Parts: sequence; C-alpha cells; structure tokens
Amino acid sequence: MRVRSLATAIALAVLSAGCVYDSGPLGPDDRDGRPFVEGRWDVDAIVLSTSCGFVGDEFFAARVIQNASFLEFFVDVAGSGDLRYDGHLERDGDFFVRQTTFFPDLDVRDSSTVDGRFSYSGRTLLATEIEDITDLRTGRTCTVTWRWRGDRR
Repeated sequence: MRVRSLATAIALAVLSAGCVYDSGPLGPDDRDGRPFVEGRWDVDAIVLSTSCGFVGDEFFAARVIQNASFLEFFVDVAGSGDLRYDGHLERDGDFFVRQTTFFPDLDVRDSSTVDGRFSYSGRTLLATEIEDITDLRTGRTCTVTWRWRGDRR
C-alpha cells in the first residue's frame, strides 16, 4: 500500500492495530455472543494441604456451562453422579463457584468454594478449591485445599 503522508501512515497503523486487537475475545463472550469458557475441560487437582489424612492428587473431567456471567461446573463423582458448582464469571476471566452435596450413604456433607481465573483466550484455567468434608454423625470437619489446572478439550 502506498502512503502519501506521515499522518496518514500513523492513522493507518493505529487503525490496523485496533482491528487486529478487536478480533480477539472480548471477555466472557466472543464477538458473536457465544460463551468462550463453555465446554469440556480436563482438570488436574493437586493437593496443597489437608487435615483429612492422606488425600492424593486427582484428575477429572468437568463440563462447564456459561450463560452470560452465570457459570456452572459439572464434575462426575463415580457412583454418585455429578457435583454441580454454581457461580459467576467476571469479564476479565476471574470466576467463583461453590457447591454443597450430601452423601447419605456415607453420612457426609461436602462443601467447596473455587476461586480462579480463566486465561484471556478461554483455553486454560487456574483455581484454588477449598473443600470442607463434614462427618454428619460426629460433626467433625476436615479441609482439603486443592490447586486446579485445566485445559479445554
């Protein structure tokens, strides 16, 4: 492209840079309003600390559903169905979800909060989960702190 003046060249450079930047994700939704974090995720959960005795690192698959800023995670628990985490997603990728599930066969209540962040591209996540496990017979509670690292499939 031939440019006639320095001012025109600068204006074209600024406009071109803006067009390239504008083609990326704009926050929780892409340009067409589709969620950019929704889908299936592979997550490694690494134990940071525990008061529950021995707890090992875990790998799990999660299904994430997003409706604007509302966020749900579904995690399959063998023999018990899905744990459902409900929460919200900020435009910058920060998210917060929580769940409480009762396991009557085990007399256990499991409550968790997850505070994390999706990458700007919506392809990876990093989060901290604090899980409280309560024995409903004795009332004793122990806590596991997990570090989540995930990739969208």
